[in-house]
Amino acid sequence: KYKETMVNLSLHSIPANQRNSKKKRLEIEYATHGLIGIHKYWLLNHEHISKEEILTLSKDLILSMGKLMHEK
Repeated sequence: KYKETMVNLSLHSIPANQRNSKKKRLEIEYATHGLIGIHKYWLLNHEHISKEEILTLSKDLILSMGKLMHEK
């Protein structure tokens, strides 16, 4: 459900005419799995990274991916 929510949010952040693009879908899948991996790592090793740090890192990665996806 978490992954599905992230994918849907990502899909709605790109122009409607690009939502059926195979390339965009793969980019979204790639980014989503990366974020899930980061969050999973944090849940298992949270004593080394604060909640605020993981949220900031996640937000920065999401924004960076969004910029890359919109530039192409």
